[in-house]
Amino acid sequence: MDYKEALKVIKELRKKVYIMPIVAQRYIPHGKVSFRVTLAGDKIIQSIAKYGKTWKEGKLFWKNERYRLFKVDNRLANICKKTAKVFGLEWCGIDLIKDENGDWHLIEINSCPSMDFVLGDINRSNNELANYLIHLNKKINGK
Repeated sequence: MDYKEALKVIKELRKKVYIMPIVAQRYIPHGKVSFRVTLAGDKIIQSIAKYGKTWKEGKLFWKNERYRLFKVDNRLANICKKTAKVFGLEWCGIDLIKDENGDWHLIEINSCPSMDFVLGDINRSNNELANYLIHLNKKINGK
């Protein structure tokens, strides 16, 4: 939704709810493209641009969303790695949008991310995850 639609929703809620929680959110124009960067440890194993009709596309294949792999630049890689570290997550999917000025904005972090947005990339991304888990197991067990 855009800013005007959000104001309408909030005004309607105010009519129905006497004690209203504060919602701190702003609309960021971004061309209806959202992004998912998946990390295993300190390695980016998948990065997806999600093109669709709404502000954040989910995995609704039947609604004609389009998903494409994209290359993460150093700036975004640093943002994602620092974000995962702050939240203490070794394995995560970070959802972001990019505004009209090219600045990245965090939407959410998924601690159990899906990697099947791009069907042709499932085997490769799952192999990356398996290799990370094998490496982690060896590290934990001192082998």
